Amino acid sequence: MKRNAFRRILAALLSTILLLGALPVLSMALEATLSEDGEGGSYLNMLNIANIVEVDLTDKTDGFSFKVYDDGGKNGNYSDNYQNYYVFTAPEKFTFTVSGSGVTESTSYDWLTLYDGDTSVVLGEEKYGGSFTVPELTTSDNVLKICFRADSGINNSGFELTVTLADHSDHARVFYAFGESVKTYYAQKGTSTELRTFSSMFTLPDRQIFAGWQNGEQIYAEGASVTVTDDITFTAVLDVEPVILSDPEGGYYSKIPKAETITADLTDREAGFSLKVYDHAGKNGNYADSIDGCLLITAPTNTVISVSGSGSTERNYDRLTVYDGDTETVLGEYSGSFTLPELITSDNVLKIRLKADGGSNSSGVALTVKIVDPSTIVNVTYKNGTETKTRKVTMGSEITLPTFTNAGFAKLPYRKTFKQWRCENDGNAYAIAHQVTVNENMTFTAEFNDLPILIDDGEGGYYALVPENEQATLDLTDKRNGFSFKLYDYKGKSSYYSNNCDGALTIVAPAGYILVVEGNISTEWYEYDYLIFTEGDTALGSGVYNSGQY
Repeated sequence: MKRNAFRRILAALLSTILLLGALPVLSMALEATLSEDGEGGSYLNMLNIANIVEVDLTDKTDGFSFKVYDDGGKNGNYSDNYQNYYVFTAPEKFTFTVSGSGVTESTSYDWLTLYDGDTSVVLGEEKYGGSFTVPELTTSDNVLKICFRADSGINNSGFELTVTLADHSDHARVFYAFGESVKTYYAQKGTSTELRTFSSMFTLPDRQIFAGWQNGEQIYAEGASVTVTDDITFTAVLDVEPVILSDPEGGYYSKIPKAETITADLTDREAGFSLKVYDHAGKNGNYADSIDGCLLITAPTNTVISVSGSGSTERNYDRLTVYDGDTETVLGEYSGSFTLPELITSDNVLKIRLKADGGSNSSGVALTVKIVDPSTIVNVTYKNGTETKTRKVTMGSEITLPTFTNAGFAKLPYRKTFKQWRCENDGNAYAIAHQVTVNENMTFTAEFNDLPILIDDGEGGYYALVPENEQATLDLTDKRNGFSFKLYDYKGKSSYYSNNCDGALTIVAPAGYILVVEGNISTEWYEYDYLIFTEGDTALGSGVYNSGQY
């Protein structure tokens, strides 16, 4: 063979090898078998293999059961960067039933998913993670797929599942349909089966109620007994939930919707009528993520509406807001764990809004709404100098006197501590939390104690605070050589000062003495926040001080 011809053949071979190396590698399914546990049972550890693993169980019989663990086995923790799919196949006309529990980092990082067959149809929850329980779930045919995924973070004890095979050769399939979702169960032909509850399989849409299972022209209730002779389908029938519902314990209630505004029409009711109000999950459930719904309540004309109660939401993220009518005038806004004092509208309309983000969810709200005759409304007024805050209450109500800030005032006056409320009606002084029955308009005036400018720190020393926005003088003319004290901003030793403060403290020493100041400062850049020392109109040192300067 000529040399050039040989070179051409060699070059073609090399090109072929390089082309084959550039093609994607197709992963082939692996196979696995069960192991004996030494106690008469079987188990399988799902190894950390980024591949599909097939488990052939077509030689098993009705009732065969085995355990499934992560790669840590029964007593170990799963490994990092875990990813696999195990596909279990039983004989034809068999199904798998699976249940169990587990502990992972959380569904955001490590999770288990079960599939109905070698499909993307999920059995149960889309992700099981954290501390979880898998209820008894059944496949619709003879294939079960289990997937476990984990990142490289915290590894926990993982999961333990019990899987059982059932022969359904002599059974009929019972299908439960809701929208595009279908759940499959089995019943022995010719026997009576009880229809399952809707909530055990599906989630009700907001403001819908389950009305029954329909087959042909017949509608059955949950738990009804039906004789099954062949495959049969029951379709869920839903109705719109009334806005005003009867409480089995007596009375009536409404629920704030998830994401719309609905109206509770009480115009046919009379003064004294009472209505409970809960979040969309009702009396005992937790509200869902990302909700923002309003309940508008209308009473008869010439009446007003009162609302009170309590609630629990994620603080600073989920919030209840009560409006005076269908307006943006806020009667009260609440977050965290809270108690609603009696709030009263100025007219016959009340709006209640609950908004939540996608974070933690709490038990929500439990409120009481009442229709009130305006002639029974009196005013409770709190005074701080010329500033007043007024709230309405129903005559005969027992109120609890609030703290100064809870009465609606932004902050205490400079160098003051709250002392008591002075009632202008009877002249008596009342402490915070004192309970008063209100049968007429009442006015309470705030009384204060003065704080000294120079304060004993309780440890043998003294300190003073530069006021927030006032001018103050610290008189030290009765002190002698060597006397010292600490100087802080108006929030004190350990707290950050607030925005827009601009106060000054003048310090006066005895005649013939001088003052020496030293220490450290932490502020925003000097163009925005700074400290100035002056003697008269003359700046001391550099004049302006900010972070790190002495």
